[in-house]
Amino acid sequence: MLIISVILLGFFIPAMNSQEISQYIQDVWRNVTLPHHDACVIESQIDPLIAETWLRDFHMPDDDYFGCFLKCLYSSLNFMRSDGTFDQHEIVDVAHYMDHDMAEMCLENIDVEENLCKKSYNLCWCVVHALAEWPEEY
Repeated sequence: MLIISVILLGFFIPAMNSQEISQYIQDVWRNVTLPHHDACVIESQIDPLIAETWLRDFHMPDDDYFGCFLKCLYSSLNFMRSDGTFDQHEIVDVAHYMDHDMAEMCLENIDVEENLCKKSYNLCWCVVHALAEWPEEY
């Protein structure tokens, strides 16, 4: 009986802790970033598999490779200005699944970070977790 309980827990615990981003948002992000994806993989030296699957798998490694991959994407998309600040209006215009409230919430606490790769990671972490919890509209 104990073995059956352990096996059943193995099925339910991941389901209780799993978060995911809607397929619509994944598709929008993939389409928006596609022209810059390969160059940012090369620039950041991230594992290409992680760069390809992070959003689908809800896996965001807290390391320089992933943060610098995001920084490259954000810079290429004009989300990040040359001075390291973010353009909230550009983010919401391009990533239209976000609203200004979500963008403002995620941007308000990251300006203290000076490392632009880490700053990019912090923004991504906030947005992805907010999107997973936000009421789905799509």
